[in-house]
Amino acid sequence: MYNYLDDIAQEWEKSDGAFEMLHRMNVVRLEYIVQTLRKFFPALKGLKVLDLGCGGGILSVPLAKLGMNVTGVDNGEKAVFYAAKLAKKENVAVDFICESAVTFFDTARCFDVILMMESIEHIDEWKILLQKVRDSIAKLVIISSINRTVLSYIKTILLGEYVLNFVPRGTHNWCNYVKPSELVDIMYPSYRISDVHGMQYDFIKKSWLLHDKIDSNYVISFIR
Repeated sequence: MYNYLDDIAQEWEKSDGAFEMLHRMNVVRLEYIVQTLRKFFPALKGLKVLDLGCGGGILSVPLAKLGMNVTGVDNGEKAVFYAAKLAKKENVAVDFICESAVTFFDTARCFDVILMMESIEHIDEWKILLQKVRDSIAKLVIISSINRTVLSYIKTILLGEYVLNFVPRGTHNWCNYVKPSELVDIMYPSYRISDVHGMQYDFIKKSWLLHDKIDSNYVISFIR
C-alpha cells in the first residue's frame, strides 16, 4: 500500500523539517509516557514496548535508551529505514518492522505496553486494529490522537496545514479523527481509562503542553 509519508521520509532526520511539530510534541509525550509507566511498573528496564506507527523512530529510540525492549512497527519502508538509522546513531537496539499495524497482530504477540501515538487517525481500519489491541495481553495502552471536532478542524487543518504550514498539506483527514469516546467504546470493559489529557501548542514557548481540554489533540491511557 502506498504511504505518502514515505515521499518525505528524509525529513525525519531534521528537527526543523516537515516533522518539526512532531519532534516538539515528542518532548511532552515522552515525559507523559515515562511518568505513566512508573505508575504501573516497578522498573522501566526490560519492559516490552510496542510502538505502533513508529515513523522515524523518534519515540522508540528514547524509550530504548531507558532500557526498554522496544519494537517499532510502521508500514512506511523509508520511515523504518530512517528509524533504524537513528537507532544505530544512538547506539541502541530497537526491532523495527515494516508492516501494517493491522496485520502485525495476525501473529501472536506479547507486550507489556502498546503505544499508538499520532498514528491511529492515519489508519483506515483503526477500529479493527483497536479490537486486536484490546484482545492483546498488554497491561497498558497509551493512545494520542486528534478529536473529531470543529475546533480540531480549524486548528490542525485550516491553521496547521494551510495558514501556518506547520505540517504538509494533506497530512490530516478530519473524517479519520477519532473521538476519545469511540476508543472507550471498543476498549471497555477489557480496559479502563487511567487518565486522559489534552495537548496544546504554546506559540510563545514553542512547545507542547498537557492541559484539561480534549477538544483537539489528546492523549489517553488504558489499563487492564
